Amino acid sequence: MERRCYTLWATIRHAEDVPGEWVAHILDLDIVTQGRSVEHAIHMAHEAAELVVLEDLDQRRDPLVRGTTSPEECWNELWAIRGRGRPVESMAALEASMSSRAGSVCVAQLFVGVERRVPSVEGAPMAWLDTSRNDRSSALPCS
Repeated sequence: MERRCYTLWATIRHAEDVPGEWVAHILDLDIVTQGRSVEHAIHMAHEAAELVVLEDLDQRRDPLVRGTTSPEECWNELWAIRGRGRPVESMAALEASMSSRAGSVCVAQLFVGVERRVPSVEGAPMAWLDTSRNDRSSALPCS
């Protein structure tokens, strides 16, 4: 078995065009997804990241060298938030903090781990297993 782990960064904010929805942007992969709450948006981001990582690895591509990353201003926002933000004790505290402040943005660190079963026959397709289902995501609140 070959195991690979990836640490990815995402920003989460209120959806501008859909009331009550939250948008998560995974900067490393430039993927955008949404959810009904901050926690749901983080979960959906994690799931989307897993799918992209698995697809890239299946196609024998490095997920982090895919030619698609977020614009520099997105990364600048993330690092500014990390610089002035603080870790949150629980998802409930994050939800309360984000819901009470319009225009809030938080940063989440997503851990994606996959294992590959090495084929026994030369040229056989690779099989990847998702090993990060315990949703080990962490989040930092921001401005």
